[in-house]
Amino acid sequence: MPIHKTSPNPKVRLLKHRVVAITTVANQVILTSNAQTIEITNIGTADGYIGGSGVTTTSYSRILYPSQNKDFGLVSSGFNFYVICASGLTTTLGIGEDA
Repeated sequence: MPIHKTSPNPKVRLLKHRVVAITTVANQVILTSNAQTIEITNIGTADGYIGGSGVTTTSYSRILYPSQNKDFGLVSSGFNFYVICASGLTTTLGIGEDA
């Protein structure tokens, strides 16, 4: 699944894109300092669990299933999050920022 240069959500205008590999070790994702809106797309084949620095597959804020998008609007300066996969799995997230 390709990362969209424009979001499928008309409310999100993406200008900066990157791909992040997710493993069983919590990976911190730091956004640019002026990001206002972000879109996260699970372009891999395993579930991704999103949360704070202590995120696990049993204590998470959000889950991203394969091919699922999540939009976060009006993020504050310095917003960041952590992502992890279940034991033995990996996945890939596409991250778009309106910077």
